[in-house]
Amino acid sequence: MKTHPRRQRGVTLLDALIAIVLLAFGLLGLVGLQARLLKAGTDAQYRIVATALADRLLGMALVDATNAACYTLPAITALPCNSITASNARAQWQLDLDVLPAAAATVELTTVTGASTGSQQQLRVQIEWTSKEDGRTRSLEAYTDVR
Repeated sequence: MKTHPRRQRGVTLLDALIAIVLLAFGLLGLVGLQARLLKAGTDAQYRIVATALADRLLGMALVDATNAACYTLPAITALPCNSITASNARAQWQLDLDVLPAAAATVELTTVTGASTGSQQQLRVQIEWTSKEDGRTRSLEAYTDVR
């Protein structure tokens, strides 16, 4: 049995159009996935930067434990800072926060009393920034004991 050539005209064209439509839907899905991955990557990058900044300040305070009060933000006025080096390091650290969008930081020095350790000082760093993609506030908090 032979089919007439007139009945098959346009079938190949219809197959090609269906294939193009399916390919277009697949590509749109990949574009959406890529946008979500880019957003997640940007958020992760900001979190890494915030962690590195907090770690740097806590490390400076641990090395210079006698001047731990100099690293607080806002500066403690009751305990004047006698170290120019510590004050300059904190000021430079505060300038480096500008890497994060709309960043703000709080650094507090508190005294913690424990049953086995007695009384010791603890430095807490809290960094907040605003996500560029969705405008939500993100934050990171880090602690260390200063001895």
